[in-house]
Amino acid sequence: MNVILQATELSLWVALGCTAICVPLGLIAATLLYRSRWRPLEALFLIPLFLPPTVTGFLLLWVLSPARPPGSWLAAVGWQVVFTRYGTLLACVVVSFPLAFQSCMVGLARLRPELLEGGVTLGGTRLFNTVRVVWPQLTTAVVIASLLVFARALGEFGASMMLGGSMEGQTQTLPIAVYALAQSGQISWAAGAAAVSTSLGLGIYLLLRLLERRSPKGI
Repeated sequence: MNVILQATELSLWVALGCTAICVPLGLIAATLLYRSRWRPLEALFLIPLFLPPTVTGFLLLWVLSPARPPGSWLAAVGWQVVFTRYGTLLACVVVSFPLAFQSCMVGLARLRPELLEGGVTLGGTRLFNTVRVVWPQLTTAVVIASLLVFARALGEFGASMMLGGSMEGQTQTLPIAVYALAQSGQISWAAGAAAVSTSLGLGIYLLLRLLERRSPKGI
């Protein structure tokens, strides 16, 4: 039971942290790239969406390994990422960011064109127009992005396993705990961890449906 509680706590910590990082960054990146000449950079942001998670995790492990720069530089100043909970968080951020970015891009595409420049034509700055006119219209997109990122982080296995490892109480999230318990023959405990993970996922789905009912425009 203690293993499951620790894994649940870590999974929630990672999912919340991942959401807090990915959604603001996704909103900013989508705003900067939408209808700009730098739009091709979108492909760079979406690469983790098309790579197998284990490949993404391996690439992160290769780059951040203390055996070579820049990982050795980080280790020299005491910033250990590999096989820590922060490595698990980073892996989830990398694989979840495309969902936040794409949700915000879709939200921008659904706005009326005049909203994108409305404040500027009335004498305001582009920053004012973005913060006070455009972003308030993206509430639905931000909510969807948050739910998708949170759910993706909860279910992440491959990349976080590669970069964070499977250390009980430190880097073992619920999906990793299910795998580790099943591998060690503790099937009943693995089933319990799987049930908790499934319940959290179902809760996110029900929350999405509840928000859909309460939103006048739907989600």
